[in-house]
Amino acid sequence: MAANIFDGSTDSNWGTAANWSLNAVPNETDGNVATFDATSPNCTVNSFDRPCNGLNFTGYTNTITMSFNIAVHGSLTLGLDMGVAGSSYLQINAISTMTSNGKVWPNRLNFSTNATFTLADNWSIDGLLHIATDSPTINGFQITASAGLLCNAAAAVLGTTNIILDGTGTVTLPTSTTGFRLNLTINTAGTITFAAATGIYNTGTLTYTAGTVVTTGSTLTCTLATIFACNGITWNNISFSGTNTKTLSENLNLTGLLRLGSTTDNVTLTGNTINAGGGVRYNGTTGTVSGTTVINVNGTGTLDAPSATSGRIDNPITINAPGGTVTIATAGDTPFIGLLNKLNYVAGTIVTDRGTWSTP
Repeated sequence: MAANIFDGSTDSNWGTAANWSLNAVPNETDGNVATFDATSPNCTVNSFDRPCNGLNFTGYTNTITMSFNIAVHGSLTLGLDMGVAGSSYLQINAISTMTSNGKVWPNRLNFSTNATFTLADNWSIDGLLHIATDSPTINGFQITASAGLLCNAAAAVLGTTNIILDGTGTVTLPTSTTGFRLNLTINTAGTITFAAATGIYNTGTLTYTAGTVVTTGSTLTCTLATIFACNGITWNNISFSGTNTKTLSENLNLTGLLRLGSTTDNVTLTGNTINAGGGVRYNGTTGTVSGTTVINVNGTGTLDAPSATSGRIDNPITINAPGGTVTIATAGDTPFIGLLNKLNYVAGTIVTDRGTWSTP
């Protein structure tokens, strides 16, 4: 690829052909790299969003004003000493190797296509991290995002990159059953809010280190093998289904409902305790929920299995709800399915609405 260097020979506008060394405004198919080097003056992305085949700011010490977005259709390299003004964003639209050179990108960063993106070093962005409608694979170093994560991918988000949320913002996870599959860490002095909707998190490690986390109205769903290390988060509702093992390396705390199973799934929960403040619902029909995890109902809620025929929960269930009421519910003639010798009562009021506890 040839370097098309911004020399600003006419004015400061990106869209002026004479400002570029090849006398052509960059586009996504020209095979050139839009280049800003030590000789390049200030530049304004003017008039409308600008595409380019590649973008390189190595050695650039002046300021690019982001009045409009830049869509990069190839590799992207920032410059450590470059200045950035304006609030528009970078959008990565094709296979790309991305190098930050230690520069903190101050605006939003978009991954916007079904491609593989390779991070050559760590990335820090002060704006929103947006993983858009297509499904990318993001590999390599970590991304630290200070304004939250918006993921509305239509299929799985894959890769090896760890996403670290270190500011104040909202997390929106995809509702696709394949879900978000990157490691996600919350380590902030601010507040992270999970969007009030169902979000799918699968196969990664979800870690809490520090910060305030708000989950009111949200449901976190996991269908594949996932590791949870987030004792510092109190979730609203959580749903576990699928045939894979969910590993709790720390306790999992809920104020809402714990939903387990789907149709004939055999779900395995292993590790620490789940504290389900809103009760437990078995959503399967003939599958089994098993493993070493103890399920502790520690608030007012219901134990029920509205559609179960022979499915059951084999994990030990403890009712320890001082001041709370736990209802053992039935649906028609089908009581909550469980193993009697694994139900342990410690505290709280137990109500049965249409019958007695039974064993499969």
